[in-house]
Amino acid sequence: MAKMKTKPYSKIDWDKVDNMCAIQCTGEEIAGVLDIDYDTLNSACKREKGVRFSEHFKQKSGAGKMSLRKSNHARMARKELGWTN
Repeated sequence: MAKMKTKPYSKIDWDKVDNMCAIQCTGEEIAGVLDIDYDTLNSACKREKGVRFSEHFKQKSGAGKMSLRKSNHARMARKELGWTN
């Protein structure tokens, strides 16, 4: 009986994934950029990181939320001072 060939695992650029999580990209958007299916991203995350993608996203998206709040605060401060930029 012939052995079935299995498709090798997709190589995931975790730095790119983490950066996209930080700017609040969805899992589907990240998978699209990596040219893989979301289920493949989720499986790779479980296999390589030991957590589901949703948990990995929560861990990595915090810095992006903080950056957004900081940016919004600075914009409001400029507006209160009457600055146009």
